[in-house]
Amino acid sequence: MKELMKMGRQMGKTTSSLETLRDLVTNVTSPMALVLSEGQFLGQTYYCVEPQGWAYAGRFSWADMITWCETTLDRMPGPLTTDPRWFVSGKWFCFRNEADRMMFVLRWA
Repeated sequence: MKELMKMGRQMGKTTSSLETLRDLVTNVTSPMALVLSEGQFLGQTYYCVEPQGWAYAGRFSWADMITWCETTLDRMPGPLTTDPRWFVSGKWFCFRNEADRMMFVLRWA
């Protein structure tokens, strides 16, 4: 917190932009949270992650997370896929394998 205050004082000397300071505080104090859960899809257990606060973290976008899944795991499954390795459902990323979920968490934490 001392570093944040020091940066704020330095910014005050060079600019009077409260918006810049507010953005800095938001990015430091509102990191993205990853909420983990499990769910069932077509009789299989899926390991899910709900990214919370990603829009405020300012480091990446929802599209970045989907692109990472497609390049690291597999293309996004179609709507009629019965055994997808991963899929997005509303605000959840769901993975068939717990190891895939862990890779996602390690990448975006």
